[in-house]
Order: sequence, then structure tokens, then C-alpha cells
Amino acid sequence: MNSVCHSCCCCEMLLLITDWLVSQYCYQFNTVDFDCVQPSIRTSLLVISRIEDDWLRGGSDFTPYIVWRYIGTPDGVFVILPGAQQVKEYDHTKRQWYQRAIAFPGQSTLSAPTLDSYGAGYVVTLSHTVTDGSATNPEVLAVASMDFTLPYFWTMLTDQYSDCRSNGDYHCFVIDSAGYLIIHESFVDPETSIRDGVEGRHVAEMEPGVARLMIANNLLERGQCNNYQDERVQYFYTVRCCG
Repeated sequence: MNSVCHSCCCCEMLLLITDWLVSQYCYQFNTVDFDCVQPSIRTSLLVISRIEDDWLRGGSDFTPYIVWRYIGTPDGVFVILPGAQQVKEYDHTKRQWYQRAIAFPGQSTLSAPTLDSYGAGYVVTLSHTVTDGSATNPEVLAVASMDFTLPYFWTMLTDQYSDCRSNGDYHCFVIDSAGYLIIHESFVDPETSIRDGVEGRHVAEMEPGVARLMIANNLLERGQCNNYQDERVQYFYTVRCCG
């Protein structure tokens, strides 16, 4: 009986916290109407409140190198630290970092570099889903992400794999599940840095020899699809790896 009562008390406390969070958001929108947000958003606010201390404000050795930390939910709630104003049309659910995390729930995913809108240069995004903890078919409640600058991400890679440190014997890079480059030495080397940017760079373009070996060993599979809008055949790649 005591455990049941304890659970009930916890549920009531969580509901009170959620109600308080909603009231604060309503206050920010200059309204006293408690229904100023959709019911599903009340759940999202509760989820974010439970993880924001660890994800948004938690400290670690690489905290100084994180550009942004943020959390996005399926119903549109988006929280970012440090705070930054987003354009009205911004929809995080259509972003690469969010969609890759959804495609690989329960795994840490990396997204190919994109140019930061606020002047931090190119960044790589690390993302992970937050689920309801169900053993089967867990529901994704949010995606938590953080951005790293390219130089720091390269430093992390070379610290972890010391053979990657430009000794001539090894050449290291990271690709995603479609063969696009996450990090490559030319992305951070000022003497060999590619002039046309680092977005959308594919292993078949930057490392054709490696791509051919991967295809020959069934590690990189090429497919095709028809683009009926401009009547072209387009090719894509899928990385077939262990695990």
C-alpha cells in the first residue's frame, strides 16, 4: 500500500510541475488561458524538464567545445542553449540531425557538417533519441543533440585513434550510412582545405579508391531511382557494415 501511495504522490507531483511549466509558458505569451498550448506539448515540457539538467546544463571535459545543445520533440517543441532566436519557418523535425536520430532510435548518430547560422563555422551534430523506456516498440519522446566545431571533432578522432595523426601511414575519415563524409582531414587542414565547402561531400568523390574497395567488398552498395520531375536517373549509396 505504501508503494502505491508513493507512486500516486509522484504522479501528482509531476502533474503539478507540468501545470506550473505550462503556466510559465502561457505567461510568456501574455495570456492567462491555461489552454494556450496543446495537450501533447504539456507532455513535451515535462520530458524536457526531466532531462534538461543533464543534457543542456551538464558539464564534461568537452563542454567548452560544444557550440549548441538542443532538444526537439515530435510535436514541435524546441529548446536550445545558449538561447538563440529561430526564424519563424524553422522546423527541427525536417532537419538532418533529427531525421537521422529517428531513423536509428537508441543509437548515437552523427550528421554531416553544416554551416552554423550564427557564425561558428561548420559543425558536426551528435544526436540521440529519448524514449519512453518501453522494452518493445519504444516511443520516441524527443531527440537530444549537440554541435561540435569541425576542428574539435577532428581532435577527438585523432586523440582516440592516434594513428590518424598525419604520419603518412594512415588516412582517416568518418562517413555516415549513405557514404557522406562527417569528417575528413581536408576539412580542417588550412593548406589542403577544399574551396567549395564541406557540405555534401561523398566518399566516392573524396576517396574514390576507398569507395571502389568498399563496393568490391559489398560494404558500399549503389542504388538508383527515377526523378520524374526532370526525367533523370539519380544514384545513391548505402553503407553495409557489421552490427
